[in-house]
Amino acid sequence: MPAHREQDEQVQRRLNELAGLADACRDAFLGTAETSHWRPAIRSPAAKLKVELDQLDPVGFTLVSEVIVTYLEIAAGHLAGLAALYRSGEAMFPPLPLARSVLELTGHVMWVIGKPPVVAEDILARAYLEEFTSRETAKQSAGRMDAKTSAPHQKAKREWAEFRDRVITTFPKTKTEDLGGNPIGRTIADQVFPRPEDCVEAMFDQLHAAVGGITKRQASGVYSFLC
Repeated sequence: MPAHREQDEQVQRRLNELAGLADACRDAFLGTAETSHWRPAIRSPAAKLKVELDQLDPVGFTLVSEVIVTYLEIAAGHLAGLAALYRSGEAMFPPLPLARSVLELTGHVMWVIGKPPVVAEDILARAYLEEFTSRETAKQSAGRMDAKTSAPHQKAKREWAEFRDRVITTFPKTKTEDLGGNPIGRTIADQVFPRPEDCVEAMFDQLHAAVGGITKRQASGVYSFLC
């Protein structure tokens, strides 16, 4: 019994360490939000990008910011959930979907930002793809939870159509068929909407090239395990 108790204590200490790591990541997000209010610092790369985005679309920087911050905010919430699960000792199955979601969300953020050198038009197109897909999902969900004639569905459908027209106005070469069908493969200005696992693998590939760590192949294995 003492040996089992000591082992249990070691496991819980390790879980508490993982909980602390999750909390630290969440706190980093909240701290950045509090100090920056998501406004670029003067003469920073983000400030330069804002000028370029706003030249392409008057609300381009706002759209990109909202897409990125929304994903990071959800990921931060999931990290808080992971911390709570680890501290409670629930370490087997409940954390897996949360960990997977954090990877997918942050992978999509890095996909929107792209690899250096960043190109404003490409970032804007990727943000439009993310937002368009989100609005279509909202439309479909409203239609499935209630009648298609219901006010929520009609509102979501109208907003989806208005945003689709906005996409085509901002990127005139985009055709309606480029935005139809399955979200995977949709295209705006040569930017193609990826699968979640593509984003995760590309994220770790980029991180590995910069600082080492998990390779793209290993990331694929981790993602498969979490699924």
